Amino acid sequence: MTGTAKAGAAGQRRAVFAVDEEAALAALKEAWADGGYHAFGVDDELWSVISSAGEVLTGSTPDELDRKIRAHDGDRGIRATDGIRQLPGHLRGQLR
Repeated sequence: MTGTAKAGAAGQRRAVFAVDEEAALAALKEAWADGGYHAFGVDDELWSVISSAGEVLTGSTPDELDRKIRAHDGDRGIRATDGIRQLPGHLRGQLR
């Protein structure tokens, strides 16, 4: 069973669980670009980013990619303090 929801003023329809790719990419960039991550992208539902060391991290959803970046960031010994690596609440919803 596939659900749909209206999106936008033009009455376009998208799947209920579809991700707003532009908003999710913007949220990921806002949260992680200053941490040395760049080239955020999504292709055929595979979300990816490149670290400053040239490592490619991937996830099947933006939320999974965010978790992998957090784990990778932790592996480098960087602590998520003072909200530097914390997504603002209004952006967190874009990743789900």
